[in-house]
Amino acid sequence: MSAAGTRGGSFPMFVGCGRSGTTLVRAIFDSHSQLAVAHHAQFIVEMGRRRRRYETVHGLVTERFLTDLFASHRFPLLQVPEATMREAFTRPVPTYADAVRRVLGLYAEHQGKPRYADKTPGHVLRIGLLGELFPEARFVHVIRDGRSSWLGYRERGFGPQTLADAAFNWKGRVLRGRRAGKALGEGRYREVRYEDLVERPEETLRPLCAFLDLEYEPNMLQFHERADTVLAGMGGSGRTAFENVARPLTQGLRDWRGELAPEDLELFDAIAGDLLADLGYERTGSADSLAARGAVARGWLQWQGRRGRFQVTRLQRRLGLASSATPVDDWGHSQPRSRPSSE
Repeated sequence: MSAAGTRGGSFPMFVGCGRSGTTLVRAIFDSHSQLAVAHHAQFIVEMGRRRRRYETVHGLVTERFLTDLFASHRFPLLQVPEATMREAFTRPVPTYADAVRRVLGLYAEHQGKPRYADKTPGHVLRIGLLGELFPEARFVHVIRDGRSSWLGYRERGFGPQTLADAAFNWKGRVLRGRRAGKALGEGRYREVRYEDLVERPEETLRPLCAFLDLEYEPNMLQFHERADTVLAGMGGSGRTAFENVARPLTQGLRDWRGELAPEDLELFDAIAGDLLADLGYERTGSADSLAARGAVARGWLQWQGRRGRFQVTRLQRRLGLASSATPVDDWGHSQPRSRPSSE
């Protein structure tokens, strides 16, 4: 089972800031005949941080690993029965990474595919850890204009609740992902612009397929015809949030030029304009205006306040002093782990 991810290729991981098109990329690559792309397998990192809890000189402590795996609120998204998963672990596993390969290998088998991949946007912050755990991992960092990402959050009502939060979140995550990816090198890290994918899909996908040891298949662009399969296991709210995968690639779904007020454009530019420029996106507003500098300072203080409250809550949960029944999402508003340009 562990060979399912590496037989004939790599372990693709699709990452990026939220509302940047990672679900679209997942839908496209999950439509490939050889690849099953898991949705938000956050347990890989959550359990990977404490992998010494499972690994011993005698091999993996299987029961402990499975208990924690089944307790993850993301496990049901794999749509593999616990009994089936437990049966797959009757054979010993030497390491935590091998256990993850077996889990995802079984997921791929249930999808009728020989290879697996993962799409977890928040893993853009954990490229270093994942790259170390899985030498065969190859990362595709999906990048979208941060102003469009904010519109995506705003229309769905989750994630960052203010434009300043969204700008800090986008800038921090994109920068951290790029930094970690470049440390791995071009052989293991690639960037893809959402805008390029929508405007020139085949031209954009062909080199990505080669990077991931896949043959390009034209039916990948017919992903919308199997939207029900792609959305399976997300739950009602998840299906609503990602309903655009039920339509073909469409340009102009969000127009930040027409939907954001001038003062919002100025604030976003003041926070993240340097990164917009580095990525080749259009800059707007006067980032050096007194009003913009004041708004950035206020937004930064509010962002750090929310970040501090989250850190306290996370520590309380780890110590068992607060309930973990409600999962913490992976977006900046609830889990603001990224920092502005000083990071």
